[in-house]
Amino acid sequence: MGPGCEPIRLGIRYCGGCNPAIDRGEVTEKILRHLDRAGIEYKVVYKGGEEAPDFWLTVSGCEIDCASRDDSLPEVVVAGHSVDRWQVAGKDEVVVRACRKIAELAGNKASK
Repeated sequence: MGPGCEPIRLGIRYCGGCNPAIDRGEVTEKILRHLDRAGIEYKVVYKGGEEAPDFWLTVSGCEIDCASRDDSLPEVVVAGHSVDRWQVAGKDEVVVRACRKIAELAGNKASK
């Protein structure tokens, strides 16, 4: 982000975790570390918090993707070993693909 730009407000929401194929917390932490290394400035906000997100990272433990949605904000969806309904080859690829999608959304926000 350039000078004077606010960090993106990245909302994080989870499913209930009843049938996890992935460790939702671990994948989320890896995504955040990857964003840090890529130099993407963000502030994490959670569902029900004081600040509204610019968009959501929705993390479901399996492909059922039962995380609740109550708004129409853009989102990146991790559901088991898929990102935005595209199957990937494992946890590391989930992280890389999710970060690419977040970077795209951040770029779209910055250009407005």
